[in-house]
Amino acid sequence: MGRSLLKICGIMSEETLKIIGEENLPIDWLGFIFAYGKRKLTPAQWEIMSQFVPMTVKTAGVFVNPDLKEVAEVFQKAPLHLVQLHGQESPEFCSQVKDEFGCKVIKVIGVGEDGQAHLELESYQGKVDYLLLDTMTKAQAGGTGKVFAWDRIPAFQQRCERIGIPLLVAGGLNEDNIEALIQQYHPFGIDLSSSLETNGMKDMGKIRNVIDVVERMALHDGNRNEQQV
Repeated sequence: MGRSLLKICGIMSEETLKIIGEENLPIDWLGFIFAYGKRKLTPAQWEIMSQFVPMTVKTAGVFVNPDLKEVAEVFQKAPLHLVQLHGQESPEFCSQVKDEFGCKVIKVIGVGEDGQAHLELESYQGKVDYLLLDTMTKAQAGGTGKVFAWDRIPAFQQRCERIGIPLLVAGGLNEDNIEALIQQYHPFGIDLSSSLETNGMKDMGKIRNVIDVVERMALHDGNRNEQQV
């Protein structure tokens, strides 16, 4: 197994971006939130922050049940590599976003307390580029900071493999539990946000700790694979 892709979401400051660039930290995707909440950015704020995004990192914009105009207002200020759709967006809408903005699309699948997905994964085949599992509660469809039942992951992975869409995992991930997640389930990617904050702002110490775990697990898998050959 290769290294799990690392996405850090909810970036809110230019300073965070500057440090990531200066230290050339091995982060794959950075997420910027354009949906309601304490981490929400305006298109104008995104225009400024986009100038500090390291060239090696892909940018993901997070939206919840937007219309095309809302997404366009962000792209008019600065483009995004990916659009992450966190609501009840239809397969047809996801396809529209891909065609209209020339970006890749991540569709979030909320996993409820019953361990079930509350969207039909297979209907998104050919319409999205990635699927992301996140915890869903009665009050919140994702972004809860809570862990869902990981024993459901293999079933989702098998379904995603059948339809050819890579699967990422979010929901309450932090520097203390991602090693177990990667070791047990080898997800294509992991997505963290609130656990990497102190007093509401991204904490570079926590970010570096997560990177260390991801890199160590990749090395561990590489050594194990070599031993198996």
